[in-house]
Amino acid sequence: YQFTGPRFLPDGRMVGGFLVPAQQPQAELELFDGELEPLRTLVSLPVEPPPILHYFAGNSMTGLRWNLSGQGEIVWCDFLQPGYTLHVLDGQGDHVRTIEREYDAVRITEADREPLLRKMFGDNPLPPQWDVRIPNRYPPFSGLSCDDAGRIFVKTYARDGQEVSEPYDVFDREGRYMARVSLQVPVMVLRDDFLYTIVEDADGFREVKRFKIHWLQEF
Repeated sequence: YQFTGPRFLPDGRMVGGFLVPAQQPQAELELFDGELEPLRTLVSLPVEPPPILHYFAGNSMTGLRWNLSGQGEIVWCDFLQPGYTLHVLDGQGDHVRTIEREYDAVRITEADREPLLRKMFGDNPLPPQWDVRIPNRYPPFSGLSCDDAGRIFVKTYARDGQEVSEPYDVFDREGRYMARVSLQVPVMVLRDDFLYTIVEDADGFREVKRFKIHWLQEF
């Protein structure tokens, strides 16, 4: 149910996630062969069933996110957990390393809640059948991307004055923290030190754009 986020390994195997409907639903990350036959369950996390809706989980009902590094490793995280933790698996699904980082959690104020609900539901009233739960603090991160050199880009939350921005923490291929960068566009694809993304222009048309990444020092 809700098969999402397929990523292909160099040999044609695939990593993808889905929900297992049950009395206690599970979010699973699975390794498949080239014919979409399951080979190994990589991650299994419990999910709160409807009508409970964790705000930051959205329609996926889970904080499970993953990506593939340029070295063929599988990087995953659960951003509904309180800690800042990334897990790295090799191409067979065996654990390689855990990346942990201290962070200052950004508090969700009462003034934040109305804009958050408007972002999810627009001008529509809050559906009475849903138990929407907004935590007291933003999650440690909201997503991750990897480039072909093995660097990991982790989208985080930070408060700049009254605004909450989404800077990225960058880790090298060994999991060492490199830098924090603030980007004005969402990261979609990172290849050969180019960032590819889709943005809307002033007239609402969507455009594919490419940006060159310049590192001030080698990592």
